[in-house]
Amino acid sequence: MSAAPRLYFIDALRAFAILMMLQGHFISGLLDPVFKDPDNPIYSFWLYCRGFTAPVFFTITGWVFTFLLLRNTTEGWNNPKGLIVIGVEFRNIGGVQGNHPFPAGLNDCYAALKWVNDQKETLGISKVIVSGESGGGNLSLATTLKAKKENALHLIDGVFAQCPYISNQYAEPEKSNLPSLLENDKYVINVEAMNIMASMYDGASSDNPLAWPYYANQEDLRGLPPHVVYVNELDPLRDEGIAYHEKLNIAKVASDLVTLKGTVHAAEGLFPTQLPEIHQQVQNHIKDFAESL
Repeated sequence: MSAAPRLYFIDALRAFAILMMLQGHFISGLLDPVFKDPDNPIYSFWLYCRGFTAPVFFTITGWVFTFLLLRNTTEGWNNPKGLIVIGVEFRNIGGVQGNHPFPAGLNDCYAALKWVNDQKETLGISKVIVSGESGGGNLSLATTLKAKKENALHLIDGVFAQCPYISNQYAEPEKSNLPSLLENDKYVINVEAMNIMASMYDGASSDNPLAWPYYANQEDLRGLPPHVVYVNELDPLRDEGIAYHEKLNIAKVASDLVTLKGTVHAAEGLFPTQLPEIHQQVQNHIKDFAESL
């Protein structure tokens, strides 16, 4: 079987997204303070544009994933056959649908969860697994917590969260119990940018577990369906994913933790051609997890 032609425009989109993130980090870190003059129009313009770097990064990443899923003509998700993948178009703090902070995106995901369950017979679905990465990992966990509050845990059979963005401890990471926020800062993503986005989502001081599942207590977690939590070793978000997994275990919730060694934030999704073994590992794990429920 001949290999599929390489999609160079996808490579270009990935490269642009990553460069948009990295240029902000490196210029800010290397620029001499004497040039950081807010009255300088060039610096002011760059500072303004820098505010778009993280949203551009995550938006383009979403486009890439969506395109690859729609382009795939095989049954299921490439090798792991038999899975039906349903993407949820949820509102966010910025984008073509306007500015919609918490809880708009969560409500959209929960509405989609109910719709999928209503259509299970039509869609040919036997089990429902809620899955997402980064901010999507947050929404996967938060949707499950919301389902419990709504007495609707029967809607979810399992949760597969990758590199979840869930702590809102980005304003003062040195005061957190999450060393990776300092150890891995500026590896693809940075804590300063995450704090800006978190502030826009539900405020810098929010500890609402539906916005930031890291703050879920034992009563919130007790009785939840089985979870799988993936984290990346060189990701600033690594330790909050590990902490959530440990909380689940304390609450007697079945949870498996996988740390992808030597990888940065969401590398298994961002670099499928460069890291094909890891990319395939995650896909196979989702399939195996679904079949185990």
